[in-house]
Amino acid sequence: IDAEKAWEIFKGNPNNIIAIVDQGVDKNNTDLKNKIAGGDDGFNSTENHGTFMAGIAAAETDNGRGMAGVDWYAKIHPQKITGEYSSMAQGIIDAIKYSRNVHVLNCSWTIGSESNPSENSYTVRNAFAYAYKANRTCVASMGNHQDTHPNVVSYPAGYPNVIAVGATDNIDEIWDESAQGYHIDVCAPGVYIKSIGNDLYGYGTSCAAAFVSGLASLLKGYSNDLANDDIENIIELGADDQVDPGFDPITGYGRINAKNSLDYLRPPYTLYQWSTTGGTVYQSTGLTYGTFIGIEGLLDGKYWAKRHEVRKAVSFSERFTEITGAWGRGSFTKGFNDEAPNMGVGYCAVVPGTLNKNGCTVTTYVYEIITS
Repeated sequence: IDAEKAWEIFKGNPNNIIAIVDQGVDKNNTDLKNKIAGGDDGFNSTENHGTFMAGIAAAETDNGRGMAGVDWYAKIHPQKITGEYSSMAQGIIDAIKYSRNVHVLNCSWTIGSESNPSENSYTVRNAFAYAYKANRTCVASMGNHQDTHPNVVSYPAGYPNVIAVGATDNIDEIWDESAQGYHIDVCAPGVYIKSIGNDLYGYGTSCAAAFVSGLASLLKGYSNDLANDDIENIIELGADDQVDPGFDPITGYGRINAKNSLDYLRPPYTLYQWSTTGGTVYQSTGLTYGTFIGIEGLLDGKYWAKRHEVRKAVSFSERFTEITGAWGRGSFTKGFNDEAPNMGVGYCAVVPGTLNKNGCTVTTYVYEIITS
């Protein structure tokens, strides 16, 4: 992932915290004990999964022992969860409430079982919606079931606004068991991975997700004003294509490249972040009966509602010779996405085909709800 070249640019920010939402982290491990920021103390010595992921993302580095974490200086917040939906959801919420500096949440797990990898939960979905609305970056593993359940979507990787990560081997080919699908964002190394807390090699999309969490933290540490959508899009822009040019359902936008992503935050590149208000209704639905959950000022439940797509033409205040990427930042918008049921997740996107050197058109959704 060109980590060494990336570290020549930036090694991390000690104010950043990566939450390892997992089965526990060994706080006494010599490569982690100086990096721990609060979190749960429960640790089962027979289950080293969380410790292994913490090492990949942010093990203490250049200390003459152990290994190098992707982010040298970020702190680790261990958030212990069980296989219960309520525990998963509460772990996400507790990690966010611990500190405003918990910018990245690593979720190297899936809700589903080996026999049913597509299990889902509104409770867990709502927790990830809460994280996105709080402008946090959530990273999740695609799952290791491609050989047994090809192209089946597992969660939380399948949720919108989560960076879904597949696994590649040491020659940049997709790992046979790495789940595939159009919800994948990027891939990262996941075969023959060494980390702390285990003498064995690690395999799978869990390891791959931890690499991406470390990179997300590096980017946030380098430029603190990045939104979660900025971080995701810059990681995707910096990735090295592996299959077809651009996006594909096997490796997403490609295998992450830490140096490339950091380069997008340095000259000759410039990142502009703008806001706009207003807009006009582009199209509307009739009255439909839908579920609305986790929306401020609205009791959870079913309502009759109309959905209005609102668009706004935006003129750039700069004239560009080249645009590498453009996207909406949903966590700062008043409009919601069109997800059903709706969790009140902010949404803003560039309308395909409208982007040029002078401007673009952005879109979001507004709901007209009958509450009486």
